[in-house]
Amino acid sequence: MDLEVQDFIWAQRNIGAVVTKSTLIAIGKDVVMRHNFCLKEFGGPLDVTKHWAELILYRMKFVKRRGSMKIHVLADAFECIKQNFLSDLKEGIGNGGYT
Repeated sequence: MDLEVQDFIWAQRNIGAVVTKSTLIAIGKDVVMRHNFCLKEFGGPLDVTKHWAELILYRMKFVKRRGSMKIHVLADAFECIKQNFLSDLKEGIGNGGYT
């Protein structure tokens, strides 16, 4: 199960998602729910807590960073994102989709 959680986290990071303790707890519960007998709620030994999430992040050598490279990507692509949003909005209004 640990490898499943780590693989999912790496997949999320590769597409640019931010991985925090809260998201890791949600990911962990989702993966572990396939094995209900392991969760503490179902009488198993595993309790998915903040401490558990911190340990996984530590083992994966993730660190807290104040800045992220994704911010720079957003700044570079802002005009393109803005144009796409505005064109989607105009299409929606033109089709009567938005009120």
